Amino acid sequence: MKHDKGVQAAIEELKSKTYQGIEGETGRKWGDRACACFWFASQETDPTKHKHWLMEAEAYKEEAIEHSAKAQDKGFKTLNEVAAKVERYQDLTEMKGDVT
Repeated sequence: MKHDKGVQAAIEELKSKTYQGIEGETGRKWGDRACACFWFASQETDPTKHKHWLMEAEAYKEEAIEHSAKAQDKGFKTLNEVAAKVERYQDLTEMKGDVT
């Protein structure tokens, strides 16, 4: 059967990575997105856009935590690292007095 590019990429990925490895990578990517959104929120002066970035950041943060936990590595290392990184960026918005 001929596969499209997306399915072929998934086949190759699944040949070389474990489920837990994929979940860890996915958690890190979602975490980075959350960090970027918190950073954007910390820079935004328009209240509507600021709130938008905070809401997006929270959605990405939830996904980051969920996928990082599924990595199930020793001591939940990935989960702890991702959560700490996101928290550092979230703190940027809280220093301005925002509550997320």
